[in-house]
Amino acid sequence: MPASVAIVIPCFNHNEAVKTAIQSLHDLLIPPSQVVVIDDGSDVPVDVTSVSSGLNLTVVRTQNQGLAAARNEGLKRVSSDWVIFLDSDDVLHANALDMPSTLVSEVRADVLTSAFVLHQQGRQSTVFPLLGDPVAALLQCHIGPIHSFAFRTETLKKLGGFSTEEVLRKGHEDYDMMVRIALHEGRFLTQHIPVCTYEKLPGSMSTHQHNMCLTRLHVWLRFFMQLTQPSSQRLMHAVAFFARHYQDFAVSYPDSIPSVLQKLMVWRAETEVSAVEWAYCISSLPGKIIDVLGSASGPTGKSQPVIQEIFDWRAQPYTSAILLQRLSELAQYAGELECKRVAIWGANALAEQAIAVLQLSMSVTIIDSNRAGERLSGLSIVSPDDINFSGDWPILIAAHQAFSDIAAQLAAMNVETKRIF
Repeated sequence: MPASVAIVIPCFNHNEAVKTAIQSLHDLLIPPSQVVVIDDGSDVPVDVTSVSSGLNLTVVRTQNQGLAAARNEGLKRVSSDWVIFLDSDDVLHANALDMPSTLVSEVRADVLTSAFVLHQQGRQSTVFPLLGDPVAALLQCHIGPIHSFAFRTETLKKLGGFSTEEVLRKGHEDYDMMVRIALHEGRFLTQHIPVCTYEKLPGSMSTHQHNMCLTRLHVWLRFFMQLTQPSSQRLMHAVAFFARHYQDFAVSYPDSIPSVLQKLMVWRAETEVSAVEWAYCISSLPGKIIDVLGSASGPTGKSQPVIQEIFDWRAQPYTSAILLQRLSELAQYAGELECKRVAIWGANALAEQAIAVLQLSMSVTIIDSNRAGERLSGLSIVSPDDINFSGDWPILIAAHQAFSDIAAQLAAMNVETKRIF
């Protein structure tokens, strides 16, 4: 038997837009078991009779209480297996309720996240979730739009619905819900097909940057300080968030900075991470904070590179970001000295990206002791033993997980540090 899915649509003064959202429900290949529209005290009462025919639709008018309370009003009236929350200015695609059969017959999941189509400032792009640790994802960034997720109704009701605390009336009540599910060890699954469109409109809650910043930090702080199981992914995403939002912490939550630093230091002492990625993530922080975090050390060993995580569509792809930073520095060095050649140490996907850029202006040599004799992007790969490193031409280390070892090997060959990128 297919899973039953209800749709809850809160609406405040989007009386025409909500009709478009409801109209999209008529095109669903699998109809919703319920549709609950919560009129959250709109100035003009919501009237959707013109688009409600054929749907098991209920309109409930309440006093204005905010988005979280409106969603909770809808949740109270839902008896389905799953629930999707659709904002009044967004639409679902025809396949949105085509839930994977494994969710019904084999897997006990609490959240299903899917791809979505983003419309913003006249541009359109499709955002796909990637596999990974949802806790790490939530430490790195806010989630995608709420209607790209389907929630197990029972799970939300056990958690008491969305938080209605005053600070979250400004935004991120959905982020708060996701971290609460994660803290209660909820299970997240992905499907990699677009199920909805997300219109990021001027004047919407998500464009009120100051309010959104405050609520984002509020949710993140509570989440991070409750976590007890560090991993390399979680640590790197946490320090990246802290670095990216440090100035906001300093203005809005300065008293939290010492406790966040202390926890990051504790996690760093327990966790294997890439020294290169760690240095990159903290490089934008003030010098005194870099001194603290830069002095932190942890277990040695082979660590895994940080990757983008599940439903974390704004996550920093560190490997590429580090490469771009080094390419920029290398280009400045090569331009000043008018270098005509460059070496790339490490025959990998990052090297391929670098080749595409560097071979436009310089002769490129690929170095990799393990792949010598092979080819990459049409170029022969050579062993470092076959290279004369004298001169002033630069060397880009694409194998950044082994950056320190390769840099030390180059130093032993009397290669100046300024030539190593």
